[in-house]
Amino acid sequence: MDERAGVWRSTVSFYRSIVGGAVFALAAVLFGRPELLVIAVPFLVFALAAALNRPTAAPTTTVTVPTAQVTEGESFVLPITVRSVAGMEHVSIGVRRDFWFRCDPTPGIMQGGCASIGEVALPMTMTPTRWGIREISAAYVMASDAWGASVLQQHHQLGARVLAVPRTDVALSSVPALAASGLIGANRAVKPGQGSEFAGIRAFRPGDRMKDIHWPASLRSRDLQVISHWSEQDGQVILVLDAAADLGISGGIDGAPSSLDTTVRAASAIAEFYLRRGDRVGVRIVGQGPFNNTVRIGTGKAHYRRIAERLAQVETTLNRRGRTDDRAQGVPPGTLLLMLSPMAGAGALTQAATYQRRGAHVVVIDTLPSVGLGAGVDPTQSLHWRVRALERAREISQIEHEGLPILPWEGPGTLGTLERVIGHLQSAARVMRR
Repeated sequence: MDERAGVWRSTVSFYRSIVGGAVFALAAVLFGRPELLVIAVPFLVFALAAALNRPTAAPTTTVTVPTAQVTEGESFVLPITVRSVAGMEHVSIGVRRDFWFRCDPTPGIMQGGCASIGEVALPMTMTPTRWGIREISAAYVMASDAWGASVLQQHHQLGARVLAVPRTDVALSSVPALAASGLIGANRAVKPGQGSEFAGIRAFRPGDRMKDIHWPASLRSRDLQVISHWSEQDGQVILVLDAAADLGISGGIDGAPSSLDTTVRAASAIAEFYLRRGDRVGVRIVGQGPFNNTVRIGTGKAHYRRIAERLAQVETTLNRRGRTDDRAQGVPPGTLLLMLSPMAGAGALTQAATYQRRGAHVVVIDTLPSVGLGAGVDPTQSLHWRVRALERAREISQIEHEGLPILPWEGPGTLGTLERVIGHLQSAARVMRR
């Protein structure tokens, strides 16, 4: 913590008492008015007592950020400790923080008295109201003596950053789950392999194992037939986030969400849901530039923390310069791919159709806010948005007609509908495959 120690400075009241006492005393002598001397004495006594009891040392302030990561809406206590000095009676502390921090007390200022020399604890409760990297930049300390004649100001440079991960609000016990068709998670890989699950019977090829020969089928066809198996590896769940535009004005956890708020929170909820079921989940973020926008396939609680941390670092300031095109590479056929997008442009739907043509099970989740868009003061802007909304509805209708399901995100309850849609896609794919 960078601390700039202040010095004790005299207040206006101290100078006023000196000037006032001197003026009344001088007037009493010049004009022979002893009653004016009675008025001057309290001012001079106050000034003398304040000067004799003026603090000489500066207090020591300690501010420690207890955590580096919290969930948005989760409160933590910022411990602030001030070690008072002789003559010091009152201290006030203010914290300069990110806009998306809510403090208790609300102004972000703590006050306390110093009855004796020792440490004064002034804990402040802070709550991040939106996901992202939130900064607590500085703390300001103002102390005063018992006479109110001296004040001291200190500036402490903190530069602390707190990573607020998105809140999911997922009640996993209330979401209906389909029967798992794989060995670990619910989404089985669709590629053949050396597993134990029966896939079909095919003609013998060099390299097949003798124990896989199916003798009844071989006798009927008079050619060697072997049993094929599906891979023991479960399928992948890939979340593709369209972060190229942030539509709407975010109100934090207590207000209306923007499109990027809905996208990030929905991705966090879906990732947690599938990871808890044992599936392997990966994340791709498009529209944010070419660097560090992929979380590799993984599973487990530690992997969810990696996903949540990456989602919390999505930059909203670069959205309008980002790209929405993402080459559909590294997505094997049969992968469950969930695209979360406000579909502000046709590029997201075109990209989803590309993934589907490559054999992935694609579901588009609409993250556009249902209210608060196009309600600007500018009539031209409102008219432009209404026209774009009509074009968007036509594009969605066309892509749905081609067989690409689109679901609006309406909170964690959407997971139940999503599971039914995915179950239908995978059952249809299994019928075609076998």
